[in-house]
Amino acid sequence: MHLEKARDFAALRDANQPLQSEGFDVSFFFAYTVSGLGMPSPETVRDRQDKMLSALAGMFASWPMRPDSPYLPRFVDTFLRLYPAEAREVVDVLMELSHGVFVDAEAGAPWRDCYLAALRLDTGRLEKGRVKESRKRWRQAVLKDPQVFCARLGPQIRCRVPGREVRPAALGEAVHLSFDINTVEEGILRLIPHVTETDIARWQEERTRKPFADPEDFKQRCRLGEAALAELRF
Repeated sequence: MHLEKARDFAALRDANQPLQSEGFDVSFFFAYTVSGLGMPSPETVRDRQDKMLSALAGMFASWPMRPDSPYLPRFVDTFLRLYPAEAREVVDVLMELSHGVFVDAEAGAPWRDCYLAALRLDTGRLEKGRVKESRKRWRQAVLKDPQVFCARLGPQIRCRVPGREVRPAALGEAVHLSFDINTVEEGILRLIPHVTETDIARWQEERTRKPFADPEDFKQRCRLGEAALAELRF
């Protein structure tokens, strides 16, 4: 089993988080371009590139785009409509990269067990069959309805913390802490004054279960203390 050094499969990212990364999108397009057994021929690479560009053009022509639009799921939806013969391959590439988080709120469970068993070199507990069965189920769901990819995505909801300044080296000056509540990383949450470990755990658990729909939904489900909540501005 191949283990990515930079990723800890014991705790997968939420569905919204990969889409915040340009690197994730680039990885998807590259992985599809070179997918298959062995290196693809130059003709195959050109054919796949042409199809991706056509799908991108179709996506921009068909969907109203905003800064927080889920480009990649919409690209996949367009691609599957244009090139159904390659649907399985494209879906499998995205599932391999995302580990199912776009489709299944419980996607992390089989990966966690398999990953931890691999770290212990416990081949008897790898349960690769469980991962394989999950992949099959996710693939079937997406092929039946590509909109499944968007089912677990939430809106970008900006939150500012006027009481906490950060000083990014690239900017050269202090700015108020600001983030999207549906994608903010644990390390950033620790910068919010009065936020406890229990608050952080509940924040992450709730958005994994279902992305926050709006600030009121966030407040009701996270149940932050008055002091912590007073630090946030939406």
